[in-house]
Amino acid sequence: MESKDLDAMLDAYSQLQDVTIPDLTRKHARLLAVELANRTQPFSVGKGGGAKGKERGTKRTRFDIERLFNGEQMFRDIIDGTENKRLATKFRKMQSAGQWQELAALMRTIGIIKKPLKVVSSSMLAHHKNRNKISGRVYSNRRIDAIYISQDSDEYINEMVKRVGFSKAGWAACARLIKGIKGDPARGIPAWAKKKAHGNWARVVDRTNNTENPRIYLKNRIRWISRICPESEQKKALRIVHEKMLKSIKIAMAHARKAKSTS
Repeated sequence: MESKDLDAMLDAYSQLQDVTIPDLTRKHARLLAVELANRTQPFSVGKGGGAKGKERGTKRTRFDIERLFNGEQMFRDIIDGTENKRLATKFRKMQSAGQWQELAALMRTIGIIKKPLKVVSSSMLAHHKNRNKISGRVYSNRRIDAIYISQDSDEYINEMVKRVGFSKAGWAACARLIKGIKGDPARGIPAWAKKKAHGNWARVVDRTNNTENPRIYLKNRIRWISRICPESEQKKALRIVHEKMLKSIKIAMAHARKAKSTS
């Protein structure tokens, strides 16, 4: 659609519906924030998408962190696969006694493992040390600096799972910063993804007072947002909201013409 045609439609719509162009822009900026939130991983698009997205995000987070603190299971697997019965018996005795460091030292001497063992009381410190600073994901096994056994990994993982949706919440915060929206500005975003406890990682610049080009800028300030809401999804969200805006204008104008013809 040509820009001048759209401008004419907007002007006509504004007069028919008694809605200002800035109000219309804000309304659809809110819809864009919602669409962007649902297209940020874990995706929550479509019917039932919220529940499915939370399930995917929870599983991914749990698996990612468990992969770091898998020392005990790794030792069990090694012991179960040890063909030398005397050696396997010795390994099991050390395992049963909780002699993890001694077991790891023996396995390193034999050459079964190469990395040192670290038994930690704080999963958080080990996790922060071994995760990508941009994506937040745990490094590949090759880059992890040691074999880890954590004394509080279950509690830590349960706490981290509560943060699923953290990156989406930046868009929810954008929706809340848009002025003149009635009701819950973040409606349409799953409850688990718009918790205010996630913090305000949003920036909104309102330029709707520009009569030639009214617009609103939305920014999710999460550092890794471009990785979990890539440009392709951002463009798709823009296209969807643009189409919704045009559709709502056309419907309103059709109703107005029909009302005029019957009056």
